[in-house]
Amino acid sequence: MPLDFSTRATTESCLIDEAIGCIGYYTHETSNIPIGENDCEVGYWVGKTYWNRGICTEALKQMLDYCINEKHFENIWADHFTGILHRESHGEMRFH
Repeated sequence: MPLDFSTRATTESCLIDEAIGCIGYYTHETSNIPIGENDCEVGYWVGKTYWNRGICTEALKQMLDYCINEKHFENIWADHFTGILHRESHGEMRFH
């Protein structure tokens, strides 16, 4: 089933009976990496239980198609996280 990216720019959860992952894009205004005004940053995650099933591959293909053919971004960037995700005392999630 195709994902509908038209209603939310930053996240589209993949649901079975529970959230298994997320994929989304950030624009120049919201990205945490320096990208051009007509660019976007794409990111995703999927729970370890669902690794090696092609879920992210399929979702990323659909996201790239949407970003290129619907949003007409000039460049699509990606970044990666290293370290451990940690919840700060005030609830914010940070990588360390």
